[in-house]
This record gives sequence, C-alpha cells and structure tokens, in this order.
Amino acid sequence: MCKTTDNIQETSQYLEKMFSERIEITPLGDKYYNLLPLTIRESYKLFKTYILNKEACLLFGINDNEYTPVQLRKQKQLVARVTGMPVIFVFKQLHSYNIQRIIAQRVNFIVIDKQMYLHDFLINLSKPKNDTKTTDSIIPPIAQCALLYHIEKCSLQDKTIEDISQIFTCSYPTAARAVRWLADNSLIDLSNEKTKRLIFSLDNKSLWGKAVDLLRSPIEQIVYTDETIENACISGINALSVYSMLNDESRRYYAVHKTKFKELKIHTDKKYGENIVQIWRYDPYILSDNGTVDKLSLYLSLRDNSDERIQIELENMLNKIKW
Repeated sequence: MCKTTDNIQETSQYLEKMFSERIEITPLGDKYYNLLPLTIRESYKLFKTYILNKEACLLFGINDNEYTPVQLRKQKQLVARVTGMPVIFVFKQLHSYNIQRIIAQRVNFIVIDKQMYLHDFLINLSKPKNDTKTTDSIIPPIAQCALLYHIEKCSLQDKTIEDISQIFTCSYPTAARAVRWLADNSLIDLSNEKTKRLIFSLDNKSLWGKAVDLLRSPIEQIVYTDETIENACISGINALSVYSMLNDESRRYYAVHKTKFKELKIHTDKKYGENIVQIWRYDPYILSDNGTVDKLSLYLSLRDNSDERIQIELENMLNKIKW
C-alpha cells in the first residue's frame, strides 16, 4: 500500500489526468470513521472524493500489510456497508501476479500513475502498452515447462542447453531457443563459459512473481468426448478439487500433450461430449505428481475463469505452496 502523506496528491493528479476534471480528496470524517471496526482503522487512512459525480471512499494503507484478494473483497464489502459508497483501494505499487486475482474479486483499485480498475464505475484503464508483440515475445512451451519444472520439481541450476534438451526430450535448437527466451526476459542468467549454463538468481517465489505475467495457459485447444482416457493427466476442476476444498465434478477433465493426442484412438467433437480433453502445449506428465497436473500449470489454465469459487480456491492453493 502507499504512504498517505506522500501519495494523496499523486492520486489526485492521476485521477485528474485520467478524467480531465478537478479531483478533491478529503478525509472521510468521523460520521463513518467511528463506525468502522478497529482492524480497518488501524490498517487504512480513509478519504472520500467524487469520480464522475459519484462519491467514493478511498482506502490508503497505513502499514506494509499485504492482504489477499479475498481479504480485500471482504474489507471492501464491510466499508461499503458502513459508508454506502463504492470503496477503492489505492496502491503505490502492486505485484503483477496479484492484479488479475484482485480483478477476479471485483475489487476496485488504483495503482498510482499506472492502472485503474473500478468495477463499480465500469472503468478499466491502464498505461498503453507498446503493441509490437511478435512471435518471439510469446514464451515457448519448453521455456515455460522448464521454468515450472525448476520451481516445482527439481532445480535446473547450472544445467546446460544439452541437459535441457535431454530432460524435456526436445531438439537442441528448441532447447536453445527456450533458454535464450528466458535469458532475454531476465528470468535467468547464462554463465560466461563456452558451454553456457543456466543461472537462477531469484528464489522460487520471487521467480514465479516475476514470470507469471509472461506465462500463458498450457491449453492450446479443447475438444470433447464421451469416452474415458486412461493415459492422460487429471486436469481442470477435477485437479483443483484434489488441491483444494472445491467439490469434484462428474465430468472428467483430461490433459494430454498435443503430440500424444494424435495417438489417442478416441472419438472427439469440437462442441459436444460428456468429458473435456485439454490439448497442452507441453507434456503435463513432466510436471505431474500421481497423474494430476501440477499446481502452477493448473493455475495458469484457470486464472481467467470468472467463477468466484474457483478464484478463491486457486488463491488458497497458491498460498499453501511451499516455495
């Protein structure tokens, strides 16, 4: 959270720039402040302002506490009940891997001079990005698989490109491209030796936090079938129910690598079928334990799901990981 004394003016200037109108931020006042629980009063300085002629309550963090997206949603609902206003959290900075999780909770927030997500105002604004995305800007499947393998399974510290080729059963050029992509995006360093070795400078949790916005869903395509598949990983809701308190579904979710999918002798359909077959960009078994897809790939495959129950359980799953 941001320091109120340093950032109220910056917030006002940012809002004025975005809405092209004068923005005045004033203290919330005792009328509401004294009705709020002590936990809120000790965690935030509360102010009010008008956005598009609608009064809103701004919450500036007093300390460095980092609340989960679910906790923020509950705090938002509590303050909104007392004040009768839309509630907006103001951040000086926000970890990129949390942004989509907070949006999934429909929590209004402002990251000063960077982004504004105001669900209650139907506003989602951010700094324009350089729209020069090329094929090279998209993470190669082996690069993503290798990164998750390092975090979840076994360290790849000091491994060579030849090692990567053997571990992930791919050609040397494919391994080299994956390693180069990771280096170009500052997720790894490469040694100065003639035979390059991978150097991981970040701990696993920090590496995940830095990489998560560069990663994509492992699912390349979805098809449907009425058949059961023996040699496929459990995925989707079935997998999330293994890692969380979410109830399982009778429908089966399977994950198979796209090369192995061609070997399956089952009937599939693009629209209809009792079960779902996810065709993955990399082999889910490389990261799997006991036939269930790994937690981080599962998160990436479900993070855009709009179901609040799923988002809560995904968050709980990540919080329980021993990095």
